[in-house]
Amino acid sequence: MSWFCGHLTESSGIEAMVEGARSLGVKTVSESAERSLLDEINTACAKAGLGFGIHNHYFRDRKFLYESPEDVLSAIKGHQHIFSTLDTGHMIALGIDPTDSYRKMKGHVRIIHVKDEDVPGHTVVLGKGKGNIARFIGQLHMIHSRASSRLNTRREMIQKKKSQNAHSTFAGKCVSNRNELRHRIRC
Repeated sequence: MSWFCGHLTESSGIEAMVEGARSLGVKTVSESAERSLLDEINTACAKAGLGFGIHNHYFRDRKFLYESPEDVLSAIKGHQHIFSTLDTGHMIALGIDPTDSYRKMKGHVRIIHVKDEDVPGHTVVLGKGKGNIARFIGQLHMIHSRASSRLNTRREMIQKKKSQNAHSTFAGKCVSNRNELRHRIRC
């Protein structure tokens, strides 16, 4: 299990991140951080027995520190306790092929958020977007990746699947629980 904590901007957030991971009983944290904090994060993770996954992201209105595989790889370099959390949806939004991204980063990817998008910032059901997700999953299978894969399910996608009420109820509770944890543990 992993925890997504947000974006670290100050050293004081590192201790809160470590404490949050301990409280949740997780060994990996996915988020992003200012580059100036990466050495300190790596040291804190080494002491706490944690791994820190740099999560690539897309924002419609601004450039983000970690968009491309090259951005993520440059952050990981020299940091034994920092790895990649590959988000296919954000790669697609940036016009970057997720399969090619994985090939470039495969030795550094431990967590994968598998999503598909039809236009930047709009998540759709897997296979209905521009990401050629079948090819991506086939690549994972072919390489026999050890990365843990998590299918991100967005609330709006769940609501579209009214015929799957049991799943909707469970997924809705997961989203609610996740939001509650984020509210209680800030880093």
